[in-house]
Amino acid sequence: MRKLLSLIFACCLLLGSSAHAEMTAQQAVEDTAQRMLVALKQDRAHLQQNPALIYDLVEKIAVPRFDFDAIAQWVLGRNWRSATPDQRVRFTAEFRNLLVRTYSNALLEYSDETVRFLPSSAPNADGDVLVRSEFVRNSGPVVPINYSVHRKDSDWKIYDVTVDGISLVGSYRTTFANQVREQGMDGLIASLSDLNARGGK
Repeated sequence: MRKLLSLIFACCLLLGSSAHAEMTAQQAVEDTAQRMLVALKQDRAHLQQNPALIYDLVEKIAVPRFDFDAIAQWVLGRNWRSATPDQRVRFTAEFRNLLVRTYSNALLEYSDETVRFLPSSAPNADGDVLVRSEFVRNSGPVVPINYSVHRKDSDWKIYDVTVDGISLVGSYRTTFANQVREQGMDGLIASLSDLNARGGK
């Protein structure tokens, strides 16, 4: 499961932030994916010498494309509603940090794979769009990747990613629900904090 989630977030992180809020959802995703791919190729030598530089690239290019507040809320499900305001803030911060630190490392394995985009869905009743693509690996089957995108702050933001039928939010929701049931919200937050202190490992 962890290997699968690494693939999910690695694919997510191929999407950076774009300043062109007037773009369609698919145009924004395609444009920013290209920016991240170019950055990885240009900085490959530096990343090989100093892998920690990947975090700066991710924070600068990829992180602004994600709606971490929405992801945190939906991944907790009903536990979000029962959490205190302080617990919500702490959980969101720790979860964001865990995702960025853990899965930035997956980008270090990038070796010229490509992302092929397919026609996106029509906006649903809320205006959300499903941007469809395929992750073409150097070996192995093509992996379908769908990005759930909505408008926030006059830009397109990702709030879920589905890879080969597996939802990022859905996968974490099950894990976190079990942890809250066994440890409570503070226990879950402490567990995430511990993972972050160990570099997400």
